[in-house]
Amino acid sequence: MMNEYQKKGLLAVLLVLLCILLVPRFVKPKAPELQESKPEFVKSGLRAYLEGLQYDTRSSVKALAYNPACGVLGVGYENGMVEWHDTSGTKAPQKFKAHNMRVTNITISDDGTMGLTNSHFDDATRVWDLRTGTLVTTIADARKASIIFEETKDYKVVFACGSGRVKVFDTRSGMYDDTYKFEGSATSMALSSDRRWLSVGSSTGGIDVWEVTRQDDKLVLVKQGAIQPYEVGNWVINVTFSDTCDKLYTVTQKGQIDSWSVPGLAREYHFVSGIKHAYSAVALGGRPNSIILMGSKDKWGQGHSHGELIDVNKGSNRLVFSRVASHCVPLLFPSMHTLMVASGKKNHLVDVSRFASGN
Repeated sequence: MMNEYQKKGLLAVLLVLLCILLVPRFVKPKAPELQESKPEFVKSGLRAYLEGLQYDTRSSVKALAYNPACGVLGVGYENGMVEWHDTSGTKAPQKFKAHNMRVTNITISDDGTMGLTNSHFDDATRVWDLRTGTLVTTIADARKASIIFEETKDYKVVFACGSGRVKVFDTRSGMYDDTYKFEGSATSMALSSDRRWLSVGSSTGGIDVWEVTRQDDKLVLVKQGAIQPYEVGNWVINVTFSDTCDKLYTVTQKGQIDSWSVPGLAREYHFVSGIKHAYSAVALGGRPNSIILMGSKDKWGQGHSHGELIDVNKGSNRLVFSRVASHCVPLLFPSMHTLMVASGKKNHLVDVSRFASGN
């Protein structure tokens, strides 16, 4: 016969066996690790590429551009280097020296075969064949902005801004079609979505608007308006046409936002943001008449960068992000409702979907 201790020991063993048999019925077994199938791990190819993007640590980012038609991303650096990324990941990035110093603006053609770069220090726009990485031509006295107006196979027409001039450059002939004058030095340029209007903002606080017309096979600009609503030195850092192409929005270095009729340039609205030293502004895709303004809240531009969403119609502003390194470079990806912000050598992705939906 078992003594009392043996009985208790046997009972304990039976309880353990019972637990082993019954627990699996009530505890859900751990699923195999299939993290790639979870929603939070499923990303679009573009987003995955951007999240894995590594900038050159030897310099800081000064210019960004992306053309969704061809999927090419351009990155310009302080040291004059430029990178061209195929965001599909099928090709390795191209890297080469584009300017002696600081790339300030990048434009990419819809077919991905041509890239334009500008530099304040070279005072020129350079046209590149992205298939070979070779220089096609240099447009002198065109340091601030360039826009590709139209393109067919091996044929591009480029608007390039220099010191007081808009140049219509035909890459087929390698020559200027015409040159048009304005006051000051170009600090921003925009083309309306219907390609009827071209606007330039200047360092003298001026705004000019031309109508884009045709004479035979040439593009001709007809001046429709020119005003100077801001003081000299208060740069017009951004000009943007509304989706309906009948309004022009302007942003100054001092954080002033105005709405103007097109082509008459009659002021319809004026707003002053909380940002006192602005250096960049991007239109928010999916939310008409809204601009994300970036800059610092001290007038000298020495503090951290902040981003404000400005609703031009309502005259309201909301903080999108704050305390990012000064003088960062923004690039909006409307299809993903994502604002990419390059600050020095770091990359930040900001979700702006709630702002784009109007919430």
